[in-house]
Amino acid sequence: MRKTYLAVVLFSFLITPLFSRAVISERLQEALEQATEEGAPVKALVMLSERVDIPALDAQLYEQGISPEERAYIVISSLQQKALDTQGQILAYLASFSGAEVREYREFWVANMIAVEATPAVIMELSARAEVEYLDLDALLEWDQPVRTVPAEMIPNGAEPGLKAINAHKMWQAGYTGAGTIVMNIDTGVDGNHPAINYKWRGTHVPASQAWFDPAGSTFPNDCDNHGTHTIGTMSGLQTATHDTIGVAFGAEWIAAKTICSSPHTSNSIAAFQWALNPDGNPATTSDMPVAIGNSWYDPNISSSTQCNPSLNPYINVISALEAAGVAVVFSAGNNGPSAQSITSPKNVNINQVSFWATGAVNGNVTGYPIASFSSRGPVVSACSTGVPSLDIKPEACAPGVSVRSSIRNGGYSYYDGTSMACPHVVGAVALLKQAHPTKTGHELKMALYNTAADLGVAGEDNTYGKGIIDVWAAHNSLLVGPPDISVSPASFNFTVEVNGSDSGVLAISNTAVAGSQSLSWSLVTETTLSLALPGGEILPATLEEKPAHSAAVDRLTVQPFSAGGEALCPWLSGAPTSGNLTPGSSANITVTVNAAGLLPGTYNCNLKITSNDPDENPLIVPVELNVSTGGSSVLGSVQAPAAAASGCPLAANIRVDMSSSQPPNHLLGSFTATLSWDPALLTYTGNSGVLSGFTGFVNDLNAANGNIIFNGAKATGQGGLVEILQVNFDAAGSQGTTPLLDLEFSVMAAAMTFTNLMPYLTVDDATVSITEAGVLGDINGDGIANSTDALVLLSADAGFPIPPAYQARIDAGFGDVNNDGLTNSTDGLIILSFDAGIQVPYPVGQAMCP
Repeated sequence: MRKTYLAVVLFSFLITPLFSRAVISERLQEALEQATEEGAPVKALVMLSERVDIPALDAQLYEQGISPEERAYIVISSLQQKALDTQGQILAYLASFSGAEVREYREFWVANMIAVEATPAVIMELSARAEVEYLDLDALLEWDQPVRTVPAEMIPNGAEPGLKAINAHKMWQAGYTGAGTIVMNIDTGVDGNHPAINYKWRGTHVPASQAWFDPAGSTFPNDCDNHGTHTIGTMSGLQTATHDTIGVAFGAEWIAAKTICSSPHTSNSIAAFQWALNPDGNPATTSDMPVAIGNSWYDPNISSSTQCNPSLNPYINVISALEAAGVAVVFSAGNNGPSAQSITSPKNVNINQVSFWATGAVNGNVTGYPIASFSSRGPVVSACSTGVPSLDIKPEACAPGVSVRSSIRNGGYSYYDGTSMACPHVVGAVALLKQAHPTKTGHELKMALYNTAADLGVAGEDNTYGKGIIDVWAAHNSLLVGPPDISVSPASFNFTVEVNGSDSGVLAISNTAVAGSQSLSWSLVTETTLSLALPGGEILPATLEEKPAHSAAVDRLTVQPFSAGGEALCPWLSGAPTSGNLTPGSSANITVTVNAAGLLPGTYNCNLKITSNDPDENPLIVPVELNVSTGGSSVLGSVQAPAAAASGCPLAANIRVDMSSSQPPNHLLGSFTATLSWDPALLTYTGNSGVLSGFTGFVNDLNAANGNIIFNGAKATGQGGLVEILQVNFDAAGSQGTTPLLDLEFSVMAAAMTFTNLMPYLTVDDATVSITEAGVLGDINGDGIANSTDALVLLSADAGFPIPPAYQARIDAGFGDVNNDGLTNSTDGLIILSFDAGIQVPYPVGQAMCP
């Protein structure tokens, strides 16, 4: 296919010369006269008469519906072939001169021209050659410098108001961040180390030559000012560590050209445009090309008489070539307002509605988005007026350009005012749209922004606001070709777990709609069917839905045509996440979890109900079946005890029963037996609390010497959940052995239960208790006794003498406060002295300190 298209191109669009003699621009004539007097060389642009008819080629590519990849290949190959076929003789001519006569020359295929620095005599000889059509000065360009700058700070979790003013946040919410696209500026350079943009430089994973263009030869992004760093930040900046968002398309990568610095000649920017069409040197690839290029510079003294003629305006041919290849070219309008016709060259002309897109500046921080006083106004230059309003009115549209915070050199931030700040908002918007609509060209995406801009100022398009402020969300919606299409896999779930067990699975949800369709917005609830009994005995089917998270709505009962019968709301089923947005062709995973805690053995059915904006499958039902088996063990009875006890200190163990699995409303539980065993060498039985209220039961057997107690429960009513039935008390008697100190055996008699086939329904819950030696109250030095030595430590500490850190730690832990007054001082020391002397004191000096 590619060869066929190329053959058509070469046959149809390699046009013949339009003029018989070359025209020299006025500014080049002046430069030649001055150079002749001074004996200096002149920099000139030499445009050849034969060139590819880009407008005709572009129209045919649209007519044939050529893909973006084929479009770029055809345009680039056609331009390169034309240059190869027509530049040979003139290049050989230039090569024949000495270095004194021709200092340097560069050929360009992007517009079939040659940049040359040569003596006036050579320039004049070039003008006489038949293949040359037009010669212009290789002029110095200037950038639209900010009107005002104010230092700013990084703002954690910040998002610039201007980003919301163009509705970029709505695109983010729909899943579009510019991911997979490339943005570019032709500017003063970029600080490649700034944390908001460094990781987005494409040169981090491709050769630097494919991501950075500098005629001076540098190989890593740098900025001779702050301007380029600021504009790239507005295109794609986001500091990941702080989530400070300054960029419209923070998911996009960036490349850049540093041409508006010490030697900002037109030829350098033309070279940057040409490089942008083919950074990797392979015309068959488009993954290296930017989707949009921001330009905040102007040509200050181009002749208005030549601006409208494609043969006499090098910018028209260059910009037309990029647009035909699919790249959106965007300019700032200029900061020369508010006078009429103050938009600077080359964007003060148009060859279609958006070809030389000029961006005006509004205040995106203020309601109503007023125009900035400095924003240049239209219409187009008078010589280029067509009488067609959509072609003559300038700017095309506006974007935030007042107090725009973005990145500057050395990791800093600053608020800038200028149309240079508005332009990158449009570039970022194009990147968002390109991700959502990858088959659209840059021209089509700019047209969408143009046609959907929110009108400002006087009604309709005007020479102050153009079409108004861009609205990227409205532009996106205008390009949508169809609704979303939901798909899930699997279509149903079947889980089997034991009593109180759990399991999970993955439900894949996808938007299978074609690229350019709407995003899929979906939400998930659980749903099951039940019967609604009305007075008179009538039974109506109904649906009970789970209320969505973060909703103020209550659980609701809705009568719907479902089959009668079924369970009530199913708390055993859940899914996460419960909502999301999916762009066409993308998918997400929902974790589906079942939890049989509190469920009786049996089969349970429920639905996952997914509501979405799919017009054909809404809602979408995913049935879920849960089979609960008895298994060999489940947590019905358990024992609760502290993890550790101190030797000589009390320990309480609570026997509990889980009533969640019993039947409402009375929560009947059949006869059960709980046997608690312990090691009598380590635990000394001191008693039990008796049966708690709500249970019919008794302690059937107690053998403290052997270390066991048996509790028989006949029936429990009116209880639910986890309930304590008996507390058994001990004193810790020694250090821990090698076996668990507590062991609970809990069994249920099947005949008395409301369900069957439970045997063996037995729970054994081992509780391991660690016994440690208890500390002694008053023992400051840790030798296990409280005596005069410890008293002297306390007296010394209270007197302000330094004591060992280990002693101080034990004082801080409470070992010294024997009278329990909250202070550790000489009073406690005197009590310990009295205790050591055999005097009876009313304090527990020397006793174990229990937790």
